[in-house]
Amino acid sequence: MKSESEIRGIGRLALLLALTLTNEEEEVLKKELSESGFLCAVTGIGGDNEEIKRRINMAVIGACLNNNIIDKTPREIHSVIHATLEAKEGLLLSAPSGGNFAGKIAIIRHNDWLAVAIYGHSAMHVMTNHERVGLGIMHI
Repeated sequence: MKSESEIRGIGRLALLLALTLTNEEEEVLKKELSESGFLCAVTGIGGDNEEIKRRINMAVIGACLNNNIIDKTPREIHSVIHATLEAKEGLLLSAPSGGNFAGKIAIIRHNDWLAVAIYGHSAMHVMTNHERVGLGIMHI
């Protein structure tokens, strides 16, 4: 069984998964997490800020359902939405319209705790890319 300090590191683990650079690195980490009793999924998202705001919840919920991280119940979907909303705050999607974002979303669950981490790049122009990161943790 995981110690309380290991379980509290769920956000750090989600961030590490979102920061993986290659498919191979991602698969190795997902395997390690799975063997340690964590459920996890990764998905990507991209588009202009308004499109991201509209699509991100469905992308995360879909990844959770497709990877058996949550059950399709109001309580569990509600928790995923709140963790995603918290994670979105770090992306600064409230920047002036016309900005774009491309990133990776990692979701990790351990027992009744869920973390959503988002890492990517946003810019008004390709030459002004900024790295962005967001993290949300919620109890289910």
